[in-house]
Amino acid sequence: MFKKYREAKGLTQEKLSELVDIDIRTYQKIEADETVPLVNTFAKISLALNLDDKDIIKELKECAKIVKKKGRK
Repeated sequence: MFKKYREAKGLTQEKLSELVDIDIRTYQKIEADETVPLVNTFAKISLALNLDDKDIIKELKECAKIVKKKGRK
């Protein structure tokens, strides 16, 4: 999640995590689909990457898939 957008902006995981004020390990877990970001974190990342509505919806669908896969409701 978010990796292709981050790379397109030429940002490292460390730099993006600094921009959105989250721990680098937390961002790595989000990008590796190991965890789903909190709503405010999702919003911060989306803003930092300048995602448009279509891309935001796509990423929200990915979040839903991760939640479903992990058996959360």
